[in-house]
Amino acid sequence: MLLLMVVIADLTTTAASLLPTVPTPVVEQRSPLVMHAKSLNGPIFEQTEKDLEPVMFGIKGRYTADDVRQLAAVQARQAWALSGAAFGIRYAFDPCADGSYTMRNQRIEDLVARADWPRRLKWLRSAGVAGVISSAVPADTPGLRLVYKESVGQTGIPTALYALVDRLPEVRRAHRIVVARSIAEAVDKVDRADFDPSETVVIETSSIPKLLDGGSGNARIVRETADEMEIETTGDAATLLLVARSFTSRLEGRVNGVIAPIFPANVHLLAIPVPSGRAIVTVTRH
Repeated sequence: MLLLMVVIADLTTTAASLLPTVPTPVVEQRSPLVMHAKSLNGPIFEQTEKDLEPVMFGIKGRYTADDVRQLAAVQARQAWALSGAAFGIRYAFDPCADGSYTMRNQRIEDLVARADWPRRLKWLRSAGVAGVISSAVPADTPGLRLVYKESVGQTGIPTALYALVDRLPEVRRAHRIVVARSIAEAVDKVDRADFDPSETVVIETSSIPKLLDGGSGNARIVRETADEMEIETTGDAATLLLVARSFTSRLEGRVNGVIAPIFPANVHLLAIPVPSGRAIVTVTRH
């Protein structure tokens, strides 16, 4: 018992050093990369190289010391997911980026992480991603425009921010609808080289909805909270409204106040049938 009491006392007195604090300015100071990322006003895909494990092995790679404060400073400056959330940055393809993380998210996150950049950008565009934070983008990658690049002399692995040149809206009406009978089939259809996320939406259903392909129209987010989204849309033909948010079974959709079905779209997103003319769409998470 005496030995146990001594051990507890020793751990209590050294607890402060085991849980080092991070100075407030490190967290609150907005770096140029963070400010540029926020100005893109859309989801960010973050894939900075993190060659480190500070707790178990110490800091490796280009980090100069086993210093958790330096690690926190780099994390905040480079907006590692989800550290930029405090500054208003939203993330795509990251666990719990919008409060929902399902098997669908996991499958696409794994696929996107392994894909080359041309293939990866198609999935990013499908999800309405606005920018990319990465330290491993090949020079002159088509579809990306360099916005900001960190100086090599800074602590950490140098990284850069890119904007998607042909970014798609986070809510948009489908011009063409393709039906898949399973998640695997949906993945294959979206991953095809000729799939264009600006035109086509792949949904999973056992019966083809009575909708019209094509037509012109627009959509915009009117209001969004953690559990509800309101969208205004108009169009000259009935179609599907794709919403670049995670599909889960806990969603309820309404079109002009009437309950409407919600389909998995492009594997991990969601789509709701909308009529021609003007409609108000709400998506609620229970």
